[in-house]
Amino acid sequence: MGRGVIMLTEPSGAEQWLDLLRERSGRMESGGQLLLRYEVLPPKERPPPPPQPLGPRETLHKTKSFRPDVSHGRLTPDYSSLDIQIIEAKNLAKTDLIGKVDPYVELCWGGGKAFKRTKTIDNTQNPRWNETWNGIRVPEDIDYVTLMVYDEDPMDTFDFLGMYRIPLDETARGDKWVNLLPRDNNKEDLQMMKKNKKTLGQLHFKVNYTPGRGATLVRPDSGFREFSSAAPLPTRLKLRIVCAENLISTDTNGKADPYVVFCLNRKTAEKKHRTSVKKSSLSPVWDETFLLSDLDESITSITFQIFDSDAFSKDDFMGQARLDTQLREDGEHWLLLVPRPNDAEDMRTFKRVSYAGKLLVRTEWSHSW
Repeated sequence: MGRGVIMLTEPSGAEQWLDLLRERSGRMESGGQLLLRYEVLPPKERPPPPPQPLGPRETLHKTKSFRPDVSHGRLTPDYSSLDIQIIEAKNLAKTDLIGKVDPYVELCWGGGKAFKRTKTIDNTQNPRWNETWNGIRVPEDIDYVTLMVYDEDPMDTFDFLGMYRIPLDETARGDKWVNLLPRDNNKEDLQMMKKNKKTLGQLHFKVNYTPGRGATLVRPDSGFREFSSAAPLPTRLKLRIVCAENLISTDTNGKADPYVVFCLNRKTAEKKHRTSVKKSSLSPVWDETFLLSDLDESITSITFQIFDSDAFSKDDFMGQARLDTQLREDGEHWLLLVPRPNDAEDMRTFKRVSYAGKLLVRTEWSHSW
């Protein structure tokens, strides 16, 4: 029914509401909440273990993370988190014949179901919610959060009022006023905009997205200063792009000619960071290896994008996925493909399919080749 992870960082006897997540049709959605109360027993005193040399690398089917020694401290969370405050909206479109609207906001992972919702403000086109959620754990392979504004109507279906997608990257910080957007390729939304002076109104929110930084050590006597692992992070990566499965079709013949490009920290991809083209396949096998060096701690992710090669027009986008590299994990990674945030053409393409396929990559980190 759902799963979640609890970080034992609170005092003994603390209570925590745990957000549960579940996967359905390749998408992560909310599975409710679970209230937990726990007690952390003190460990037996023991001398700190001597540093151990790295042994032979494990096989690619196992995972090994470079984590710090925690025998005399505690770990801060190593997952990406989101703080968000939904403040207010202005000039919302009117959908009711009598009176104004009763708006509320839903927060959704990507294009999936809602995981948070504000209260409903009655009879206003300029609602003020001022609701805050801190420390929301971001599921893996989620690239954006969608804010959906609705008009609550207990006697009928809830009316759509506008939406906005927040990309989960370095831009997801600060106090923002944004224009609400229509749903992709929806004639009713466009007609509503036309009646409302060609706007759906504006939404005001504050957001702070914190990418997972890997496990860090906090000493009890340090005033909660963070210490990184004593062992240096590996800076060389053998990246193997293996295959993809169940890609969406972009050609009239029901096939595609896919290739993969990748970039570090969402920057522009270099020409050498590209696979070959595989003809007429929606489940291509590339099995190509790239050697990357000088990947210091500032490199926190790798973004993969798949395109359909076309000799006579612009190459068609087929999906993207992001791999978190902060823990320097060796292993096999199946990555779900998603559209680019706030790209109307992508959303139209992905709207007609419930699943856009997945990409398999393998990583092997080292200090030298």
